Amino acid sequence: KNIKPQKGWQLAIGAYTTTKEYDIDLSIEAYYKRMSNYLDFKSGAMLLMNPNIEDDVVGTQGKAYGIEIMASKDLGKLSGWASYSWSRSKLREVGNRGSSAINKGKWYNSSYDKPHEFKVAGNYKFTHRVNLSVNLDYATGRPATVPVARYYYNNGYRLYYTERNSYRIPDYCRVDLALNIEPT
Repeated sequence: KNIKPQKGWQLAIGAYTTTKEYDIDLSIEAYYKRMSNYLDFKSGAMLLMNPNIEDDVVGTQGKAYGIEIMASKDLGKLSGWASYSWSRSKLREVGNRGSSAINKGKWYNSSYDKPHEFKVAGNYKFTHRVNLSVNLDYATGRPATVPVARYYYNNGYRLYYTERNSYRIPDYCRVDLALNIEPT
C-alpha cells in the first residue's frame, strides 16, 4: 500500500527504407524514455524472506535513451540481418535520505545499462540441401557493485563497496557456426 505505481513516457522516431538494387531493408530508430516511481533496493537491503520488502526499497526516477541501426536481407543465396544499438539506462534516488541515499542522490547506471550491443544472423545457401549459418552476439558487460576493500569494525570484518553499479562485468561475445545438410 505504500508503493506507488510506476509511470513512464517514451518518445521514439525512426526511418525505414528498402534498397531497390539488393533488396536490403535498412532502419534507424532513436528513443528517449523517462520513468518515475521506479524502485531500487537500499544498500544492505534484506531481500530473501522479507515480509516488509517496502521498507528496503526506495523510489527512483529513471531515464533511458539510445539508437539502433539495422540491415536485413531476406532474398537470394545470402540472407540474414545485422543490428547495432547504443543505449544508456540511468537511475537517481528521489526523496531525502541524506548520506544514506544511493550514490548520494547522483545518477547511476541501472542494472539494465548495456551501452553497446551488436548482433548478426546470416545464412548462405550453397545448394537447396546445404547451407551455412552464423550467429554473432556481442554486448557490453552489465553494471555491478563490487567490494573493493575490507575493514575491521566492531569485532568483525566489513566490506566496503564501490558506488552503485559503477563496475562492469566483462563483455559478452558469442559466435555460433553451423553447416546444415538437409535430407532428400
